[in-house]
Amino acid sequence: MPQENQHDNLSKARMLLATRRFVKLDEWLLSLMRGWQNQTDTHSDYGLVLHPGTLIAGAENHTVDPLDILSDWAQQCPQSYHAHVLLGMFWHEQAWVIRNANGEHVEDSQWLGAQLCCDYAVLAFLRAIELHPRPTHAFRHLMNLSGGFGEPYWLRDLFAGKSPLPLHEKFNIAGSQVWQTGVGYLHAIGVEPATHWPQSLPAALQQTRKSR
Repeated sequence: MPQENQHDNLSKARMLLATRRFVKLDEWLLSLMRGWQNQTDTHSDYGLVLHPGTLIAGAENHTVDPLDILSDWAQQCPQSYHAHVLLGMFWHEQAWVIRNANGEHVEDSQWLGAQLCCDYAVLAFLRAIELHPRPTHAFRHLMNLSGGFGEPYWLRDLFAGKSPLPLHEKFNIAGSQVWQTGVGYLHAIGVEPATHWPQSLPAALQQTRKSR
């Protein structure tokens, strides 16, 4: 029975996403989230459903561009916690795809391309943290990203109480071959690099790190 319910939940989530019924999908995911966090649902599928690779799969979404549909969700529902968490997870996955493109040998341009994806991921996670009082997955994936790729320079600046400089002011690499190749990874996804950053942390992250 739990396996049958799991299939039904996945099909429901995928269909709501494919038909872009974002408000309905948000309401349903928040309901699943409450049951999962409060442990009132002993067979919760929340963790399974809340993953781009699971959600954007199956016959319902086989022609869907993940970035397009997740960005559309975030734009149509700017207060949606789940839209921003999933968008962050998508970008985190892209960072690993670029990082692992040539196996164990990683070019500087791959590291750069991965870091540029991480910028977008962290921006999405920070927005998600602003939007929910218990942003479990946003915290978890932000920590996982920082462990795998390190914190972006601008996030370190925010934790240190500084205003981060825009990318082009922080690094003079725009004309280099490494930059051009690294940015090419983002162009292949269909975007330009993010260049400007928040000037403060979400309230939940303020005062969480002592100055050294």
